[in-house]
Amino acid sequence: MAHTVHHMATAFALAATGAGVALAGRFSILLARGFGLVATPVYPVLRRAMLLYRPARQQLPSPAELFVSFTQEYARRHCLDSLPDDSLTALANTAG
Repeated sequence: MAHTVHHMATAFALAATGAGVALAGRFSILLARGFGLVATPVYPVLRRAMLLYRPARQQLPSPAELFVSFTQEYARRHCLDSLPDDSLTALANTAG
């Protein structure tokens, strides 16, 4: 039986009991180790879309705006399979 959970700690706790495995990004490795789990790379490499979140009704400070600009330019230059800007804008502005 498959379980879908929305919190990494829950996924890792289930995996630690032997109920299955958890699929997570590299950022979770220290949390996973705390549950006594080991990591196995997935091949081919999986990619996932990332979004920048910002306040809806508030101007960002200049350093944050620079980070947004840098990140978007870096993605345009290095991510060959990225979505067009209008698709990302529509997705980011859709209420969940």
